[in-house]
Amino acid sequence: MQLTIGATREIFRATAIEDDSFGLLASSVAHVASGGMLSSVLWGDEPGGFFIDLARSGPQHSALVIHEMASPGWLTPEDPPWTPLRGKPLLAARILSLPFLQAFVDGFSAIIPLVDESGKIKGWGHSFPFRQVEIVQHRIEQLRANWIRFRHKASDPDHYREIGFAMRTIRHTFAV
Repeated sequence: MQLTIGATREIFRATAIEDDSFGLLASSVAHVASGGMLSSVLWGDEPGGFFIDLARSGPQHSALVIHEMASPGWLTPEDPPWTPLRGKPLLAARILSLPFLQAFVDGFSAIIPLVDESGKIKGWGHSFPFRQVEIVQHRIEQLRANWIRFRHKASDPDHYREIGFAMRTIRHTFAV
């Protein structure tokens, strides 16, 4: 599975050998969308991988930070002893929650054509996280309803620049 982010098309690959990184990412997004403060996912590759941290960042913003692993031995954690130590930050963004969550839902939804009749993602071996995506979609509906109450801000040109930045920065695509 790979996560592609932003206009620069940065690609972060993950394997399904040890766990369901895609499902865990969907759970993390749902957790933050539901009011959780912070959630982290091991987006493990062979070797190495990344830590994806998602957070609420104020009442209307969310944050995404991706770190490389400081120690790539997560698949064999006993030899040498492995700890989830974060390495260099590769991406950090603070974005309005509505476009942030919508970008994730768009990315998750792009995988649906690969889901077989049993609910598993073809070529991934794990089930599609339908419930988690529904949770995020519900939160998007709530944010859109609240958006109408705050539309007076829409006349502010900085507001539009921020939304445009968010949409260019966080465009998620997944591929198997």
